[in-house]
Amino acid sequence: MAAEAIESEAKKRGWWVKVETRGSVGAGNAITPEEVAAADLVIVAADIEVDLDKFAGKPMYRTSTGLALKKTAQELDKAQVEAEIFQPQKSAAPRAQARRKRAQGLIATC
Repeated sequence: MAAEAIESEAKKRGWWVKVETRGSVGAGNAITPEEVAAADLVIVAADIEVDLDKFAGKPMYRTSTGLALKKTAQELDKAQVEAEIFQPQKSAAPRAQARRKRAQGLIATC
């Protein structure tokens, strides 16, 4: 349900969006490396730990599935302002604030 809410709101804004879902059978609608490369912003709406290494170096905003579902517009607004460049835990590199520009390509994982 959070996936549909994010997809709907992103499309209203004229953004390209790809939503990968996680369930008991694994990832659905898997995001390709090419899609990651094209994305301006990654939103992770998850209440469990998921492997995010493929998003290294991308501006990322993390939220809960509940907020993504109930306050979708506000969460996308916050994502544009508060996203930080994601560095996997294996790296000791500091996290930098993402440059503030309007997102046009959005990847979400729910």
